Amino acid sequence: MLMSCLGFAFACVLASPPADDGAATQVAHEKYPISVLYAGYPGGEREKAFLAFLNEWFVRSAAIDLRKLDQAAAADYDVVIADWKSRYKNGTPDDSDPHGKKLEASYDKPTILIGAIAAEITPRTKLDWL
Repeated sequence: MLMSCLGFAFACVLASPPADDGAATQVAHEKYPISVLYAGYPGGEREKAFLAFLNEWFVRSAAIDLRKLDQAAAADYDVVIADWKSRYKNGTPDDSDPHGKKLEASYDKPTILIGAIAAEITPRTKLDWL
């Protein structure tokens, strides 16, 4: 019994990750040569998380308030990510801060629409063309 307990403890030590000595190692990688604009809820947790990801992987990224998104704001970017804060608070619907954004018909920037935004900000989509 003692041997099996010692064996289990030894296996756990070998399987555990090394201690972080403050000098975290990261694998260097090249950033993708794409500029990405995140248009979302300003100052929100989702915006912070997206920007951290985008800054790590793409040569240029920025964030603006979704309500300010238009063709001119997106002009200098290759791709736009449109998002908004969660519509639920503690499991119940909460639309106390609606964005009210509608993109004009001339908007033609490649855009990733996250969540409910997909049905709300654009008067037309290409989903029916697939």
